[in-house]
Amino acid sequence: MEKFFGASVLGQRDKWTDRPDYRQRTVKAAIDEIRTGKPAAVSAAIEFHTPAVDDPAGEYVIAPLDGKGDGWFPLGDVSLVGGASGTGKTTWLFQMLHDQKQGRLVLGHQTRTLLFHVLAYDRGKNAFTRTMQRLNLLASDIPTIPLPLAFGADAVQAIINEIEKLQPRPAIIFIEGLDMLIDDANKKSVVSPFMRQLQEVAAHFHIALICSVGAPKAKRGEEYAAKRDKISGSEAWGRNCETVVVLEFAEDDDGTDPQRSLTVLPRNAKAEKFTLGFQDGRLVQVQPTAENHDGGPRSEALQVAISFLERELQGGPKVADILIREAHEFEDIKRPTLFKAAKEIHVNMRDKIAGKVVWSLPAMHAVMSADDSEDSPTTTELHYE
Repeated sequence: MEKFFGASVLGQRDKWTDRPDYRQRTVKAAIDEIRTGKPAAVSAAIEFHTPAVDDPAGEYVIAPLDGKGDGWFPLGDVSLVGGASGTGKTTWLFQMLHDQKQGRLVLGHQTRTLLFHVLAYDRGKNAFTRTMQRLNLLASDIPTIPLPLAFGADAVQAIINEIEKLQPRPAIIFIEGLDMLIDDANKKSVVSPFMRQLQEVAAHFHIALICSVGAPKAKRGEEYAAKRDKISGSEAWGRNCETVVVLEFAEDDDGTDPQRSLTVLPRNAKAEKFTLGFQDGRLVQVQPTAENHDGGPRSEALQVAISFLERELQGGPKVADILIREAHEFEDIKRPTLFKAAKEIHVNMRDKIAGKVVWSLPAMHAVMSADDSEDSPTTTELHYE
């Protein structure tokens, strides 16, 4: 056990209300209330009906690699898995939970057959059934309780009540759609107290509380450190949890490319990055696709957009608004993909003619007029439509 989990420090955590920083915040709130004459904002209380269990440090759902620091998803703490809709957060989490319960490797890491349970807020019964069929799993493989929608402390209390009903009590609780459970995911003053209460839940039961949340699309060039702050809304999400996992589309992908980028950021260990792909309805580790000049994958959608621009601009500059409209109407090319393609082949996108922004190919792609010689400059003709 010690070898798998790493060095452990036995002993139960202090209650939040016994900690000096909590007492200092309480005193400060009282002083602010007297000074301003306005009641201080206080989070609604949560209540446990069962005693706290020992909460040793150094226990993980996914073990650290040999000689490394943290593993993934520590017991007694909150961890987040973020990704835009459609990236496959639920698919990857269900696979990971099922595989670790079977004692299988997860992306090269050892696991330890821990019991888990899912508390789902944003997934209906039929959606769950379809996901199980796609993953070739039985409903009993992913034990799930659908919960009524609640917000803030009421949602946390509902989570506590369901955990206390579970016997035997699982070591992992996965909450789907956590960011739907607060009124404003963009406010630090809302997110931080909410995350503190969830942390208290994880410590009280000594469970790994793993939650899925939204995250925006990635931008190439961002460092791993920035990804911890990529959860949609306030940066307080990433700063009030332990392991952060971000699952993303490729930058130039419009949602049709089967590949995904998975980045795992433990609190006290080096980040790990994997390329995943959908195969037979599951996400598996794959080799990255062929790369473009920026070092990222070039999808089929991007190649279609490049071919469109090269064809349309061979005759000379063209009004940008017309290009964008025709790309969408005739080729079903999304605007972000078209702009990505334009940058890929170095389209000149800043010229104006008659007050209109025009795009043109660089000189090496431009077509010379019939009257031009090798020594004469390249000439182009503006086409209005």
